[in-house]
Order: sequence, then structure tokens, then C-alpha cells
Amino acid sequence: MKFTAITATVAALFAAVTAQSEYIVSPDRQLNISSPLMNGVYVAGQILPFIYTPTVVPSNVQLNVYLRSMTGVFPEQIVAQNANVAADPLGSVPINIDNIMYYKHSINYPIPSYTPAGAYEAVYTNLADGISTIIPIVIQPGPQPSSSRVVASSAPATAAPATAAATPSASASASSAPAASASPAKSA
Repeated sequence: MKFTAITATVAALFAAVTAQSEYIVSPDRQLNISSPLMNGVYVAGQILPFIYTPTVVPSNVQLNVYLRSMTGVFPEQIVAQNANVAADPLGSVPINIDNIMYYKHSINYPIPSYTPAGAYEAVYTNLADGISTIIPIVIQPGPQPSSSRVVASSAPATAAPATAAATPSASASASSAPAASASPAKSA
């Protein structure tokens, strides 16, 4: 009985944490931000999704989105200036909450493959009120080409011409041998 009560309590706490982690609410309460994830790990050369939903209809948000290094090793990247916040079903995904229609927007930012690994911030700035929402993330290096693959792929290319050169000689000597043996058969 005690185990069941503990299990129910843990399940309720897990559900509450999960519900809260679905999105980050901007300090001015104008945006719900679904991505990037707080302390999420992303990879250079891959896509970094920026997903947000204006929560005030009509929206009074003028949004810029940035990616910036926390250590200064990489210049601030402008992901979007004057990002779309319109209640427009063509450029967003409509979401109905309590009979109010909201529009979820997304920007897929390709992280440059040369981005140094390290700590970064995804920054959503509402220019209308000057308030920023900062989400810490980590960028890992992308996959590097393996030097063993390069060596292995160049070896067959070198061996192929040598094999091709040997094949015509072998076929030429093989064809000349039957010709020689065919001549005595004709003369006999």
C-alpha cells in the first residue's frame, strides 16, 4: 500500500515536470518557446529548430532571433530579423487552446559545420518591449571525415588500373595461343 502511494506521488511529480518542460514562457509572457530545449545538445552541420508561439492575439511582438557563443569564440549569428509572429495559418501551425486560436511558428537554422563546439545561447528578443528570452544550449562538433576511409577508398582506385592492364595482356596471350594451335590443325 505504501509503495502504491509513493508510485502515485512520483508519477504526479513527473507529470508536472513534463507539463512544465513543454515550453518556456518569455519573461514578458508574449511567447511560448518550444525549441531549442533548455541545455539541449545540438550538432554543428545539423539543424537547430527555433519554435515559438505568440500568446497574445493580436500579437504585439516584434521578434528577432539570434545564436550567440557564451565564450565569445564565435560571432553572434542572426537567425531571423523581424521573425513571423502573424496569426497566419499559411506560415504557421494553428493551435486551439480554450477556444482561442494561436499560431506556432518555426525557423530551421542550419548550424554552420565550422561552428566551434561549446556553450551557446539561443536568444529571442522582443524589440517592442526590449525583453529577451535566453536559452542555454550546447553545440557539439559535427562528424569528421575519417582518414582511414580516404586511404581505403584510394587503394582500389590504384589497384584497378593495374588489374585492367594485366587483363588485356592475359587475353592477348590467351588468344594468340589458340591461334597457334589452330594453325597446325588447319594444315593437318
